[in-house]
Amino acid sequence: MTGGELKQLRHDLADALGRRMTTGDMAKLCGLAPKNGAETMQKWEDGVGPSGPAAALLSVLACASERHDIDPTVLDAGELNGEYVEFLEDRYRAMMRAEILRRLS
Repeated sequence: MTGGELKQLRHDLADALGRRMTTGDMAKLCGLAPKNGAETMQKWEDGVGPSGPAAALLSVLACASERHDIDPTVLDAGELNGEYVEFLEDRYRAMMRAEILRRLS
């Protein structure tokens, strides 16, 4: 994930959640230290982006936004019809949004 992609993700999550997302909020989602987490997130946005566990976590949380694809193996919809798959995707995205809001509260 590049710095630009991270910044776009912050905006995408803000749209999905219907609230402003700060770099501090993103740092909290990643489990970064409150003291300098926002600064680290800002450096990532301005630079090469996160790597390792932070990048993996953010790629999962990105599914809260409809602008990001859900890994097909997550839902393993297989032979299900398209309408039910859409239902599962909607429910999964709603669960991700609820989890993000829980982590930020």
